[in-house]
Amino acid sequence: MINNWVYSGITADTIVISSSLSLSRNFSDYVFVDKMSISEARSLVDTVYYTFYSKHIEDQFTLIKLWECSESKLKVLLDEEIINEKLLKRKEKAAVIVNEDSNLAIIINEEDHIRISCKSKQMNLEKSYKYINRIDNLIEENMTYSFSETLGYLTSSVSNVGTGLKVEVLMHLPIIVLQDTMGDLKGQLNKLKINIDGAYKKGSDVLGHMYTISNKATLGVSEIEIIKYINDIVINIADEENNLRQTFMENFEYELEDRVMRSYGVLKNAKILRENEILNLLSYVRMGAEVNLLNLDIEALDRLITFTKDSVIQYKYQNMLSESELKLIRANIVKKIL
Repeated sequence: MINNWVYSGITADTIVISSSLSLSRNFSDYVFVDKMSISEARSLVDTVYYTFYSKHIEDQFTLIKLWECSESKLKVLLDEEIINEKLLKRKEKAAVIVNEDSNLAIIINEEDHIRISCKSKQMNLEKSYKYINRIDNLIEENMTYSFSETLGYLTSSVSNVGTGLKVEVLMHLPIIVLQDTMGDLKGQLNKLKINIDGAYKKGSDVLGHMYTISNKATLGVSEIEIIKYINDIVINIADEENNLRQTFMENFEYELEDRVMRSYGVLKNAKILRENEILNLLSYVRMGAEVNLLNLDIEALDRLITFTKDSVIQYKYQNMLSESELKLIRANIVKKIL
């Protein structure tokens, strides 16, 4: 019975897809990024890399200079969320130092001189903070940050002044969306100084019922306080999603099961699949896996979000595939993982 699904071990970690923490920093010896010349910015890239590389030897890191990348490579980095649009706009100045797993990175010359970032599956906030804090300390041993005794770390954006810490948690919230309570949730979070935004969009539509929760400000609070605050907020949102799921399952048992199984059937059997339709189908299949209706690896489902993007498929095949070929290959990728 579907109304028993909710008791099969759904936790905040099940509803959380991933999390990321980042520290934004500027160096006192340099002007802000947008005032730097290209040569100054590229010199800073080398300085940061050699400073970090001389101190950090545990993991294998790679320096990627965006101005040396092809357009197809940049698109893959963007779709794999190793870089973002802000960095891409500054590609003549920008670079990223990234580890083999692509979950730990130093982004150079985005809005600030560096942004140290760690991504994690589920909600490992404290562990991720330890990683970025250690790298932060390693760099600070040899380079001087812009710091005010009254304000904290100085950044190009006022919202990051203070600790410079940004915490983001990606959540899967299908029933909050289907029950039309997302507007109420956004209003509540705004009062709590928390951002919530659709992670994947087509125009004004949010695809896949996935939303990013993040802190608005970092001034006047410690890093640990920010982490605990976000952690508590996420748990409360997960509880709300779970409560709504329980009610939804009790009242619309067969409708929900039908939606899950139809989505699974399309993904499993479709001959061709468009990029934009993947996310909504995956959302229902993921929910089926979350409540044990479908015996599927949730992490494998999450990887499909990246693996099925046009740019990733094109880059993998090193070819200019037609739209028809892309849709055919995408469907085959999904079949193999399912």
